[in-house]
Amino acid sequence: SRWIVRAFRTMIENRMGMSIYERDDEGGAKQDLAAAPVVNALNTCGATALCLDLIADGIDESLQMEAIKLGVGLLFKEGGALEVQNIMNTHLRKSNSELFFKQVRLTIQKLQAWHNWHQIIELKDGEEPELPDEILLLRFLQLMCEGHYL
Repeated sequence: SRWIVRAFRTMIENRMGMSIYERDDEGGAKQDLAAAPVVNALNTCGATALCLDLIADGIDESLQMEAIKLGVGLLFKEGGALEVQNIMNTHLRKSNSELFFKQVRLTIQKLQAWHNWHQIIELKDGEEPELPDEILLLRFLQLMCEGHYL
């Protein structure tokens, strides 16, 4: 399962010409336009709902992280990815989304515990903090709400 989710994300990244991490800082409308056919196809074929279903308590953590990364890739669009957001909104309202929200809560609690453990981190100029991978969930949630749903 993990490899197919990763393959979907890689398809988006290949069309953007950059990774989802690079897209966040360096990308824009050009990358959105290039990735649009792949994003639309994946969204139409159920990959968006699959991402939400895989972010659930009891699912392997590495598979959940791949689902979050794919979700971020699907959601990148200047001004908000309205089509993807609509699918997510509908899916979460119409399906039993309790496991999704339970996992989101657990992951946020895990991030809070990490922050409490590390307290204040002092960085030198140009130095980036080493954050847990799960921090990407917060970006995923932000992108879910950006534009239309904010």
